[in-house]
This record gives sequence, structure tokens and C-alpha cells, in this order.
Amino acid sequence: MNDHDRWIELKRRSAAVVLGCFGLLMIAGANAAPTVRIGKLVSSSAADPPPTDAFCRANFGGPCYSPDEIRNAYGLTSMVAAGYTGAGQTIVLIESYGSPTIEADLQTFDQGYGLPDPPSIKVIAPLGTVPFDPATYPDQIGWAAETTLDVEWAHAMAPGANIVVLTSPVDETEGVQGMPEFLALEKYALDQHLANIISQSWGATENTLFTPGGRKVFANFEEFYERARREHVTVLASTGDFGSTDPELDGVTLYPFPVVAYPATSPQVTAVGGTSLFADTSGNYQSQTA
Repeated sequence: MNDHDRWIELKRRSAAVVLGCFGLLMIAGANAAPTVRIGKLVSSSAADPPPTDAFCRANFGGPCYSPDEIRNAYGLTSMVAAGYTGAGQTIVLIESYGSPTIEADLQTFDQGYGLPDPPSIKVIAPLGTVPFDPATYPDQIGWAAETTLDVEWAHAMAPGANIVVLTSPVDETEGVQGMPEFLALEKYALDQHLANIISQSWGATENTLFTPGGRKVFANFEEFYERARREHVTVLASTGDFGSTDPELDGVTLYPFPVVAYPATSPQVTAVGGTSLFADTSGNYQSQTA
């Protein structure tokens, strides 16, 4: 999958997960922003306001919803105002590579939209790191964008929650590639008692795991999710956004018959599906399609 296509797919996968994560935070606990538009990043400096939704629709042919608009669309404005902000909770995000500028990017996002800083944001790499060198690791750009999206929107929806980003030095693609490292990160989160919520904006087509090695990885994840359930840790996973199909091992070709993504299919995680939201420029909900 090339950087453009992977960027679009990563963008699509994660939006629903952070919204689902905020819903669980509410149950458990009481404007210069990068704006994503079809594989393009529109950003402004900390001194400039973020582009308005109306500006994006006029210039890019589609919306760029603000945190206020998204909260309005999903009926969360009054809940946040009432104090259900995720305070006292921590969101753990699982990422390949991460982003070398995530703390500064989040601060710019918060300043642009008038959001408070999170109580804390930590980036931890228990498996080590690799240099940020997209010439050597082409998917680093896509994962940096994914990390930024996950962090900024988890914070926008749960502004009182702490954020921990756990990064892997290995690229997760399709099949078992990168999955053992992600499992090690999730085990680290439980071993260190980092949080009660783990959000995973990634998935592998189940059919690409139908190998002896893949089945072993599958079994190891299921064993871990059972442990998380026993320890009252909620795990969220995105279902992907190709409808009833998903990519083959090459990451591009779609299966010609219905398939599903793992770990969203695990009965021990909360699967969150992506939708295309249609709202007006005040965030008044109009419709959405799956």
C-alpha cells in the first residue's frame, strides 16, 4: 500500500475508535490544528486559527469538523459540560513508530481549538525505537499521521483523560507483520498498570492469519484479551473501512468475498466501526453511512 492510500486507510480506521473510547471513558469516569482532507495535511502555525469547516467545504469539497462540531454531532456537548471529561482515566494508544512531534502537535491543536492541555501525555517505547527516516521506513509518515489523529481526537473527546502512546519499532501491515510487537506493547500496558482502556486503530485481515504462525499469534492475542477482561481493562479495536471486505497480504488488493479484520472480531474486545458523518457547520447531525 503506498503512503497516500495507507494514509487514507489509517485516517478512516481510527476515527471511530477514539469516539468509542470516549464513550467508555464517560461510563468509567464521571484553533491551529492539522486538518485531514483526503490524504492531505492542512496545517497552520500556533499563531493562526485553524481552517473553519466552512472554509474546508468551500476549498476542499468536504468538511473538516472541529471538536465542538463532533461533540455536537454525537450528543456529547452537554456531557462534557457536565464534567464527564474522562478525568481520572488514561487512554493507551498502540502505534507503530509514533510521531517525533506529537507533543508539539497536540499543543498546537489545543491552542487552535481552545482546548485545555491533557493532564499528561507520555510517549513510551519499551521495545526501542528506530530513527525517523521515511526513506528507510516509508510507512513512518502514515503512522505519524495516525498517531497525531489518535492523540488529538482522543483528547478532543476526553479532554480530562491522560494519554499514553506506546510505540513499536516495527511496522504493522497485513498478516503477522508487527503483531507480536503490538502484543508485547499491550502486555506492557497491563504489566505496568498504565490504564484501564487500550485503543487500537489497526487491524489485520483474518484471512492473512490463516497460517501456522498466524494462528499462534491469534491464540496469543486471545489469551491476552482474556487476561485484560479479568483485570477489567477495556480494549477497543477498529473494524476497518472497506465494508465487508479487507486487503490481502499485499495491503492493496481486496478480497472478492466477505472477510473481517482482527482483533475487532475477538469476542473479548469492543469493536468500533467507521462511518462517514454528515453534519452541518455547527455540528448538527444530519446522517451517516457505514
